[in-house]
Amino acid sequence: GTFFVEAFVILLREGLEAILVIGGIIAYLIKTGNKDKLRSVYIGSVVAIVLSFVAAFVLNFVKAANVENGAKQEVIEGITALLAVAVLFYVSNWMLSKSESEVWSKYINDKVEGSVSKGSMFALGFTAFLAVFREGAEVILFYQPMLSESKGNVFPIFLGVLVAIVILVIVFVAIRYFSIKLPLKPFFMATSILMAVMAIAFLGSGIKELIEGDAINLFSGKIPIISDLVAKIPENDVLDT
Repeated sequence: GTFFVEAFVILLREGLEAILVIGGIIAYLIKTGNKDKLRSVYIGSVVAIVLSFVAAFVLNFVKAANVENGAKQEVIEGITALLAVAVLFYVSNWMLSKSESEVWSKYINDKVEGSVSKGSMFALGFTAFLAVFREGAEVILFYQPMLSESKGNVFPIFLGVLVAIVILVIVFVAIRYFSIKLPLKPFFMATSILMAVMAIAFLGSGIKELIEGDAINLFSGKIPIISDLVAKIPENDVLDT
């Protein structure tokens, strides 16, 4: 249900953003007669995907290392959820600002033009790397609150990831080999609304984890304003469980 939709939308949104950047770079290189530089783009993208998995492993290792100290683990999960909220809002606003085709094309051209004119294969590969790794890091960040809330029931999340990957592969082939253009504005407006709803859910999850980890009480004892706010929070069965 909910976990499937969240996992699907997040990976589809972030994956499509990466595909649009990489697809735009590839199209620009082919159009300007620089097809020989495509190898750098593919290498940069693959390295970014591998390092995204490494980053996910490291984050899970840090959480597992604190599994005996429940309060510390909950604080880590709470901070991760709140950070995901901030990134969700930033990403949604950034993509909406680039949703017009002309603005998107200019963004891609500006990104690639300098690297091509300098003849720098590394700069081109690094541009592709950053585009993919940024999305990978965001996906890792967004999935952490979901994995915490799922309580081990990861099948809906796995299914959402699988369906999103299949669609992303189809989209990449359509853009790369059939030059199909996607309606950017409607898609990013729709997913921005869904991600705003997710941000609210992550916000609640983050606050819950911080309360369970006693982080809010720790800060409230030192900062009077936070202490006053905490005192006004009503008793709630959801937050107490």
